[in-house]
Amino acid sequence: MPNPNRFSETRQRILSAAIAVFSRKGYHDAKVDEIVEESQTSKGSVYFHFPSKEKIFLALVDEITEKLTARLMSAVQAETSGVQKVRAALRTCLDTFSQYRALAKIVLVQSMGAGNLFVKKRQEVYGHFASIIQIYLEQGMADGDIPPLDAEVTAIAWLGAINELVVRWVTTDQPDLQRALPALEAMLLRSVGVLAPFPVPAPITEASAQVIAFHLPLPTIDFLACLRRFPQLPKCYLAHDSADPTERFVMVGFGELTRITAEGHGRFQQIRQQVEALLSNAINLSERDMSYPSPRLIGGLSFAPHTAHGIWQDFPSALFTLPAFCLTQENNHTWLTVHALQSADQPISREHLRQQALSLSQQIAQASQAGVPLPSQNYAQWQSSQTRAEWDSQVQAIRQQISKGHIQKAVLARVGKLTAERDFDTVRALQNLQNRYPACYRFLFSFSPESAFLGATPELLCRVQGDELFTEALAGSIGRGADATEDQELATQLLTSSKDQHEHAFVVDSIRRRLKGYVESLTFAKQPQLRKLNNIQHLHTPIRARLAPHIHLLDILAELHPTPAVGGTPREQALPLILQIEPQARGWYAAPVGWLDGQGNGQFFVAIRSAVVQRNQATLFAGAGIVADSDPQREWNETELKFQPMRTALQAM
Repeated sequence: MPNPNRFSETRQRILSAAIAVFSRKGYHDAKVDEIVEESQTSKGSVYFHFPSKEKIFLALVDEITEKLTARLMSAVQAETSGVQKVRAALRTCLDTFSQYRALAKIVLVQSMGAGNLFVKKRQEVYGHFASIIQIYLEQGMADGDIPPLDAEVTAIAWLGAINELVVRWVTTDQPDLQRALPALEAMLLRSVGVLAPFPVPAPITEASAQVIAFHLPLPTIDFLACLRRFPQLPKCYLAHDSADPTERFVMVGFGELTRITAEGHGRFQQIRQQVEALLSNAINLSERDMSYPSPRLIGGLSFAPHTAHGIWQDFPSALFTLPAFCLTQENNHTWLTVHALQSADQPISREHLRQQALSLSQQIAQASQAGVPLPSQNYAQWQSSQTRAEWDSQVQAIRQQISKGHIQKAVLARVGKLTAERDFDTVRALQNLQNRYPACYRFLFSFSPESAFLGATPELLCRVQGDELFTEALAGSIGRGADATEDQELATQLLTSSKDQHEHAFVVDSIRRRLKGYVESLTFAKQPQLRKLNNIQHLHTPIRARLAPHIHLLDILAELHPTPAVGGTPREQALPLILQIEPQARGWYAAPVGWLDGQGNGQFFVAIRSAVVQRNQATLFAGAGIVADSDPQREWNETELKFQPMRTALQAM
């Protein structure tokens, strides 16, 4: 019996020889005898496998078709959305043609003049790959990532563009396919109303790498509608409303031009060094030569140094990104910023950035006009990770440590889980939070399609502008009343509560002591005020200071975080205790999130009243300050109040 392995090896040797001969001579001039000589087989063996030169040529077309199809199926299998599959298919096509250049030349160039049989075969191959692209485009439309269009015609047009690029490359060596991929991807995705994701480059190693920011003024826009417009991009969102429009702040970053990360207890200093290195020589450009802030990084840190895993897999101990582009509203002005990195051998022109900004501004205008869809209820099942008995035991364990004099206060966090009928809509949740809690600092961080961390916190950790520092103490809480009379009674109860006053004083005193040595002056009210939110009211003391020379925002963050409002007193004894007792890693919960620039300006919030969302699963966090006379029932009720904003926002979709 013939050896099947030897049979296959001979056939493959003949095809490899045919590729070499066809590449040198072309189909018409190539002779079977040359293929016989190149393959080092007999003429009989060649004709046994392939009765004619035509059959050899058709077999080569089938081979690259099979290779490309197998690679496409493997590449898209790991992707979930239609847009991601389209992008994976595009990358795989160019990678395969790059690897099998000679085959690509035979299929795409030489088959054009090889007769009707080959024209028919070529059309069959084109139809095969066009149908694959069409399937993924249709899935993108079903996902809502691509607006309605004729997917069949679009797939044919896409294939034509890919073909033209590859034909030019195999015949002239230009342009290099890997260099051309980002531009081709952006063009094709833009043709179906999708902005191509900005690639995240390798860590910046050149000291000469320079950040350039181009700013374009915009009219008033719907930031949340824009947030929905680019679902395939990593995104960061920070917002704070005010009755005074000049004090309203919104910042939305899309994509990642680059990112910086840090681990361990020295992460604050590591981030400072990397930020200063990245932005030390940044260039600011604008459309109308107006004055704009220098480039800003957006991100956050974990509550304590940790290994990112589980629900916090995408959130390391410290992560800040320079967005590919950013939308900002500040001081009653709105603008778009496009960022780029240039080096001495790869300069970037102002006009290039300007055209990119103008193109983005058109998509932003379209998204803003579309708005955010009307809400619909998304029913979800609620489950607390701790039973009442477990909570009572944890509160009692902290009180025992207080009674022994080891600590004075510790903040104990609860975790709850929502499981919904369908995936949570994080943009709609932000809209709900904006409507109900406009005075809170709202945030969202989504570094992968599968996970987002969002919330609406009442607590500013610190804001630095030049040498001015603003911070606050927020501790001591009670609910809101059903009417004005009851609300006032509850407010009076909070203001006269020795437990809450005691708890609040811990925070004020801790901030004051920790800022000593970092500031030249510090002022604050002697008595706390009330900070009233939709469903809860807090004791609140604003604090203002003037920084000492050479003190950086990150120096202040490292000293203040975590405040006794989310950690405990003394910090060194309280933190190990709560991290040991709590059932779930805090991750970025109760940690600093915000923005900063290369001059040390920035603003950070304490990420409480928050949740991690993963498709139809949401993990919510809420904490309560435990002191000597804390009542477990009352503290449980307080955490229920603090869960309410995110529970309502996520379910009222």
